[in-house]
Amino acid sequence: NEVTPEQARDTLYYIMKQFYYWYDLMPSVTRTNYSNPYDLLEAMRYNDLDRWSFVADYEEFINEMEGTFVGHGFRIGLDEEGNARIALIYKNAPLYSQGVRRGWIVKQIKDTDVAPILLSGDGAAYSDLIGPATVGYTNKFLFENPDGLPVTITSAKSTFTLNTVILYDTIHLKNDKIAGHLVFESFIEPSEDELKTAFKYFHDNNATELILDLRYNSGGYL
Repeated sequence: NEVTPEQARDTLYYIMKQFYYWYDLMPSVTRTNYSNPYDLLEAMRYNDLDRWSFVADYEEFINEMEGTFVGHGFRIGLDEEGNARIALIYKNAPLYSQGVRRGWIVKQIKDTDVAPILLSGDGAAYSDLIGPATVGYTNKFLFENPDGLPVTITSAKSTFTLNTVILYDTIHLKNDKIAGHLVFESFIEPSEDELKTAFKYFHDNNATELILDLRYNSGGYL
């Protein structure tokens, strides 16, 4: 039988009481005041320290573990000068096939300046600007490429498989050793084959050291 939102809420309440790390610092709530686990978690979360707890839809969670993603396929961040830049872009992403790469400046989305939104820390405003994770949802981007030239691209969100090994190559060290260099984002179903490919490359190129870059790894699930 399908679990109702109320049943899921009650289960979450029990889990939070029994296993939550900050169990003794949670706000006191009446679970029946909330109709679903999403709202209950927001009420029970210890906001001073907890930046990680969330409730996931089952199908969305399974899709994430399988590497299925809907969107434009990039992560965005601010540089030291306050420019919004592509921090990471997946190789199967729609924008990657149109030439967009890590480091490009994102000037505007839908004729709206992006950097001020990121500087303000207004995540909701950015989410509204980029739009829903819906296949076919289209955005117009104004980029600045590494040559300083403006590039306008209209791109529709699509479904694609994430690559979790963002980059692998070798680096010659000063002590004449060869290091394998691996930029790794997350461990999900596609990761095993990607890692096998990367480490075969390291082996074939006589790498004896490993440089592991986990800057874009957000941590693990229980």
